[in-house]
Amino acid sequence: MLSSVAGVGLSEAKETPGFHWLLAPTPATQLAPNFTRIYLELSTRSLLPDMTAFAGMATVIHKNDDAAIDVLLDIFSDHLTWLEEAIADIPDARFAEQPNGVVNHPAWTLCHLNANAAFLLDLLDEPEGASANEENSAYGNGSIPVENRSQYPPKEELLATLRRRHGQLDSAVRAKHADYFARPTPDFLQAYAPTIGRIAAYLLASHESYHLGQLMQWRRAAGIAKK
Repeated sequence: MLSSVAGVGLSEAKETPGFHWLLAPTPATQLAPNFTRIYLELSTRSLLPDMTAFAGMATVIHKNDDAAIDVLLDIFSDHLTWLEEAIADIPDARFAEQPNGVVNHPAWTLCHLNANAAFLLDLLDEPEGASANEENSAYGNGSIPVENRSQYPPKEELLATLRRRHGQLDSAVRAKHADYFARPTPDFLQAYAPTIGRIAAYLLASHESYHLGQLMQWRRAAGIAKK
């Protein structure tokens, strides 16, 4: 099964109580490249409603191998760098524009990413105040971006929050993945991501790159020169 998802080189997998899929022992020198292949494969596929597209990635992180976690968090760090570059030259005053029908503007996008970071921190029992539920109600899945700049925080505040939560998630995942990633998610997520490891794989390694693509589309529609 896994070889069809991740390509050659993965050890044979087996189903294990308490986990979804657990890799047989694999040297760390082999694991990181295999994890990268899984990411590259999954990044080209559409997210399925039940998130089965992330089964391969969840396989590796459920093994709780530090080399795999390092790769996962390196990807997450890259996303932050690319997001910072994508919005660096966008004036704050234009952050909520919806040019030529492109609805997901930079202000909503950063609010949305910050809300999802707060959500994952909550799952890892590292809440940042009481903001996660409020933010996800306002900016989570199903929220509608509005072309009203006053409805969103300033650009620098949004960036500061994104950077802070990236750092918090990096620390929390490194410290807690072995204990938390096999735990079940809340009931409302069970059909889509049955374990914290599964939702973490998506939010850390794919979700931000998806919205980065939307930001680049927004830049083109807004007439901002390609960087």
